[in-house]
Amino acid sequence: MKKFINLSINKQLHFNDIDSSIETVINRNRDGFTDISLTPARAVFSLECEILQQLFKTLIDLQRLQFLPSLALIHGAHTRLAAWESKMQSRESWKLGIVFKNSPLPALFQWLQKLKGTVLSKFSLYFHDTLAQQTTPSDMRHLCAKLHYDHYQKMVTFQRKYDASYVIILSDNQVCYDTRDYDSFPIIVSYPPRSPNQLEIILRMISDIAQELIVDKIIYKFSTQEQCTYVLSTIEQNIYLVILFENKKSEKDSFINHFAMELCQNLRCEKVFASLKNQTK
Repeated sequence: MKKFINLSINKQLHFNDIDSSIETVINRNRDGFTDISLTPARAVFSLECEILQQLFKTLIDLQRLQFLPSLALIHGAHTRLAAWESKMQSRESWKLGIVFKNSPLPALFQWLQKLKGTVLSKFSLYFHDTLAQQTTPSDMRHLCAKLHYDHYQKMVTFQRKYDASYVIILSDNQVCYDTRDYDSFPIIVSYPPRSPNQLEIILRMISDIAQELIVDKIIYKFSTQEQCTYVLSTIEQNIYLVILFENKKSEKDSFINHFAMELCQNLRCEKVFASLKNQTK
């Protein structure tokens, strides 16, 4: 539990660490339910661990920009959540007594649902262009509107409202995995959905200020030659948010800073991890 809470504080903690811890818990307790009376508890424990593990493996694969593995893992977590909910609705599950007493949906189940929703929202943004090719624009907007976070629409709204030239999420080219799912790689997703003329400048800028681009820091760079402002922030290792304006912007612009900070934090799932701290008080 403490490690999960730390994910909202220690922004550099890798999801691999949590995945390894979950695997340790599973192995340590694999043979701990030998009594037949504990069979229902064992079933729920297995579902809890499998759901949690699959969601963290999804987060790892999203950092690696892996479409099909991420999709399969999210589907697996969804299937197991549905199976768990089905067990709770059956009379057999109530033999667990106080675990479910006075709560049709246990706090852990609700939290895992939130985590799944947050992970699915991130997946839908990172692979927005790939998913959009499978349906119509109106259906895509309708489906995204049902997500826990409609990140793409927030990017669109911000770009239009604040007259940004581009809102881009991109890699620094250091993601050493198959990126054939991205026709415009290293751009992961962009609005407007095209590559800016300044892409090489952006990549060079990220490389030059990599040491400054720590998590939760927003950096403004103004080019006097182009009369452009670049707003940069780190989402996670090797993946960045870049906002491009064709005029000068102040570093104290609260609207820009709030948008950048909120988007990055939500893509790191910080709110759902921080919510555990409130529940443990």
